[in-house]
Formats: sequence, C-alpha cells, structure tokens
Amino acid sequence: MSSNAALHSPTATGVQIDPTLATVCELSTDDDFFVYDADTDDVRAARVLEAVAQCIKDGPLAGRHLELVTHAGESAADGKPQAYNRTEGLRGALMRGGVAEGDIVMAAEDGDADMPQGAVGWPNERRVDIRIAPRRTR
Repeated sequence: MSSNAALHSPTATGVQIDPTLATVCELSTDDDFFVYDADTDDVRAARVLEAVAQCIKDGPLAGRHLELVTHAGESAADGKPQAYNRTEGLRGALMRGGVAEGDIVMAAEDGDADMPQGAVGWPNERRVDIRIAPRRTR
C-alpha cells in the first residue's frame, strides 16, 4: 500500500520509531517512519516490527518495555476511538513477534507534535510512536 493510498485508509497509521530504539536495535534510518495497516500485508512494516520485537524479546533491550504513544489531535476528537484501534493493531503485531503483553505500555498524547522527516503529508493524528518505556524509579 502506498503512503498516498494509506492516507485514506481508516485502518492505516503512521509509525515513528524513536531514534534511540532504532539505534539500539540497529534499524535502518529508512525505517524511522513507515505506514502500518493491520488489514494489509506489508513486507517492510512486518520486517521492522519483527526487528523491534526481537530486540525487546531477546536482543539488546531484553527486559525493557515498549511504549506505544497514540497521537490524537484535538481537532480529531471524534477519531480517537479509531486511533486507539489502529494502536491496538500495532500492539497485536508486536505481540505476534514475541513481545509479551506486559512489556507493552499504551499512552496517548493530545495536540500537535513534531512530525518525523519521512512523514511529509501524513496527518499527525494518525501516528503512533514506538519508544523504549522509561524505567520507573523506586
């Protein structure tokens, strides 16, 4: 699915990989931003999510948690349920890759955030960031 077609798909979301996560997991800089649609087979998206899952499951970030941050702009208040459905699809893909359910934390951010360089023309409220969850202090 091309990014242009994905803009009109209600199930597609833009996925930004946090730069620290991308570096530690040795992802290509081409994979910092991609389109994910749970309803469409996409080799690139599957490859990136599998690499992230392996990195968390038994790679350099073993024992750490992932944070999926759903962006839901104030102007898209009616779209929030759909935004969370897209995030759940992404969460499911990571779990199929081997990430334990308890190792994925869900979060949300309202308002406008800076868009990644590869996301030109992508609606900000249709984005999910994958980050390394911060360690909790005791």
